[in-house]
Amino acid sequence: MSHSETRIAVVTGASSGIGRATTELLRTQGLFVIGLARGLKDSQWTRSCDVRDEEKVKAVFHEIEVEFGHLDLLVNCAGITSLVSDPLSYSAKDWETILQTNLIGMYHCCKHALSRMVKHGYGRICLLYTSDAADEGLGVDLGGRRII
Repeated sequence: MSHSETRIAVVTGASSGIGRATTELLRTQGLFVIGLARGLKDSQWTRSCDVRDEEKVKAVFHEIEVEFGHLDLLVNCAGITSLVSDPLSYSAKDWETILQTNLIGMYHCCKHALSRMVKHGYGRICLLYTSDAADEGLGVDLGGRRII
């Protein structure tokens, strides 16, 4: 099957956790998956990419479009938390780093994936986010739902 007939997916945060598991699952479903993460080396299946760096994100999505001709799916799994368990003790720098990765980085990826999907008339974006905060008892319990 050629790349033009294969569904092409990009998964951020693919070096560990949910991102790695998502990459593996999508591959078992027959998709060609390119995993992105800061700690990965460039290969046929992975790209080194810090989602906080919009120019790098733009370049990676351009490379994927040139190589494969289209992008069908983006799964955003990249995310970080602070090593400090009490959010009230986070410094402004901690919050800035978390927001740059978890929010702005997600925006960068969506922006550069979506423009290609629109151009090709097809695409899906899935935003996944998890936090250890609920497991650590942080947040507010509202009748069985934890608001973090």
